[in-house]
Amino acid sequence: MRTIAFAWSTILVIACGTNDPNKFHDGCDHISSLEVTAGPTPDIDWSPDCAVNTITVHQALTPEDPGSDPLPVGQTMWEIHATEVAGNTIEPSVRYGEVPPGIIEGSPPLPLTVGQTYIVSVGTVSLSGPGVGRRLFFTP
Repeated sequence: MRTIAFAWSTILVIACGTNDPNKFHDGCDHISSLEVTAGPTPDIDWSPDCAVNTITVHQALTPEDPGSDPLPVGQTMWEIHATEVAGNTIEPSVRYGEVPPGIIEGSPPLPLTVGQTYIVSVGTVSLSGPGVGRRLFFTP
């Protein structure tokens, strides 16, 4: 009986590897920095090198971060997110408008205007409590 239990548990471990679509992927436990390159199709990058669940770009209603939460935002310019089942699977860095494989586009990209201020937000989801996130005001 012990041999059967060991064999069954070995099969379960092999079957539940990282390619299992129902495995929740942990993400960043903190996001220390967020960077956006210049131009109308910027690269969005964060550190440490860990996965997040969402990336959202909005028009800014103010030219700089007023520190309020929730932050008042304008039109959604682009939004992508991982599947709810997977958790955090968006790896850095992501180019504006390019959807990584296996990621869902919630809002298609609208053209960014040079000189206009935008807000990029990245965030995680967690099974054990609140996720983490970071936002950055940027002007392409």
